[in-house]
Amino acid sequence: GIAIIDHNSSSFFSGKVIEGNFTAVLQSGLGHNGPTDVTLSQTGLVPVDTESLQFKAYEGFDSSGAFAVTLGGQTLSLTILRTGSNYTLYGADVSQWANQTTQLTFTVFAENPHVNDEYLYLDAIQFSSQSVPEPSVFGLLAFVGLSFSLRRSK
Repeated sequence: GIAIIDHNSSSFFSGKVIEGNFTAVLQSGLGHNGPTDVTLSQTGLVPVDTESLQFKAYEGFDSSGAFAVTLGGQTLSLTILRTGSNYTLYGADVSQWANQTTQLTFTVFAENPHVNDEYLYLDAIQFSSQSVPEPSVFGLLAFVGLSFSLRRSK
């Protein structure tokens, strides 16, 4: 399902608004025919001076949860730019789509087999004229080490 929540939302969503008055929520889960992914997309013009896509997200996932962002049908490589108390700011290089009309899509993947629903809270989605920094070698090594240690702890 897809929902828009506000500060007056039910107790399950209470305190989950990331910024401003509203936040979008994507929930994958068990549909009529089994595990069902959920997608939110829009087609529009990417501004001429665009270097990056930036958005704030909070992942209500268990260890198997995952999401993807595509632009023009191509999966974007996301970089974590900053973390806040209730969000992660992600960025991706989208300069090749500047001044083109294309489709932006966020997809939350369902667990298969289904155990839990997966939630992605989205806010502050914007194209930016700022470029996304490339991850440093140290940052990549730290990410690989963390991923390896998480896999071993299962």
